[in-house]
Amino acid sequence: RAVKRMGQSEHLVAMMADCERGLNRPERALEILATNKELSGTAKIEAVIVEAGARSDLLQHEAALVALKIPALTGYPADQTAYARLCFAYATTLLHLNRPDEAQIWFGKADSADPAATDASNHLNETDQTIFLDDLDVDE
Repeated sequence: RAVKRMGQSEHLVAMMADCERGLNRPERALEILATNKELSGTAKIEAVIVEAGARSDLLQHEAALVALKIPALTGYPADQTAYARLCFAYATTLLHLNRPDEAQIWFGKADSADPAATDASNHLNETDQTIFLDDLDVDE
């Protein structure tokens, strides 16, 4: 209620919807987002991340994946942090759909875009980062 009272600014829409998710009301979150479809830029990215989360809360993982497929996903928008968060949400949704190989690619994109924005590096396969002594070209 406090966020709504502060104003209907574009950047607050995702926050209001995410608050509804936090109150275990994903349907209400989706309603808020549906009434604010004309978002752009970072506000749009944050809104689709919240929408995907609400859909996942409702076990609608395929719908969550569809929601995340916005133009910003295909290339780097101006805000690298927002892009990293979008890639991370996409990867997480892929995990829910039991598509771990694809998820690894998107966790990698999230980590490359902004390593501090998410914990994507923790989700990357440890085998991708492991160096075995047998692999090193060491003279004895």
